[in-house]
Parts: sequence; C-alpha cells; structure tokens
Amino acid sequence: MTKIKIAIVMRIMMMNDNGEDDDDDDDDDDDDDDDDDDDDGDDIMMMIMVMMMMMMMMMMMMTMVVVVVVMLVYDSNNYQSKYTFFYQ
Repeated sequence: MTKIKIAIVMRIMMMNDNGEDDDDDDDDDDDDDDDDDDDDGDDIMMMIMVMMMMMMMMMMMMTMVVVVVVMLVYDSNNYQSKYTFFYQ
C-alpha cells in the first residue's frame, strides 16, 4: 500500500511539473494565474480521488477478510458437525 501511495504522489508531482513548464511556455501572467488555480483544483480533485480509491481498497480488503473468515468458520463448523454426527 505504501508503494502505491508513493507512486501516486510521484505521478502528481510529475503532473505539477509538466503543468508549470507549460505555463512558463505560455508567458502570460493572467493565464498563468488561471492555470495555477486550475492546477490547484485538479490537485484537490486528485487527492480526493486517491482518498476514495484508498477507502475502496480498504473496504474491499476488509470485506474479503471477513468473507474468508466466515467461510472458514462455517466450513469448520460443518466438518465438526459431520464429525460428531459420524460418531453419534
């Protein structure tokens, strides 16, 4: 999970660098300010999307763990019931 976070942060940083370089190529102060504001908005949206993805990943992992544990416990109970029934 930490490697995924680092990769996402690096991608965001690269996107910021590319946007700044593009703004420098434009050489318009007003457009640079507007583009910077748009970049900030995009960064906030990217952070929100990353948080949503992390939450979805955690929810999926927790649900999978709960399902596996429930299935294991249910199967063990079935085996025990069959085992005891076999002796009865």
